[in-house]
Amino acid sequence: MEKEKRPAAGGENGENEKIETLRAWLDGAESVIIGAGAGLSTAASPTAASRRYEAFLRENEGKKVLFLELGVGMNTPGIIKYPFWQMTYRNKNARYACINLETSDLNILSRLHG
Repeated sequence: MEKEKRPAAGGENGENEKIETLRAWLDGAESVIIGAGAGLSTAASPTAASRRYEAFLRENEGKKVLFLELGVGMNTPGIIKYPFWQMTYRNKNARYACINLETSDLNILSRLHG
């Protein structure tokens, strides 16, 4: 997978550049899909929520979408992380960003296309 336009890592300037890139993606997105880790998300009915989520994904297929992970770790990557990567890979207009304060990560990739 090719990583494009990834800001320089390390130091305050690198983090500021990442934040500015993320801000620009948020401003340009037609939709933002947020995946939240444990303690950040709840659902009244997983079945109803799943149906709404699938419908939302279908309605926004091919659009400028930002997949934004908040606090998602590697305990269960198949629930949020891997599906976000797959959807970003399939949509040339999609962007992916991950913010994890436990690991002090702010990772942003403009595309996950090979």
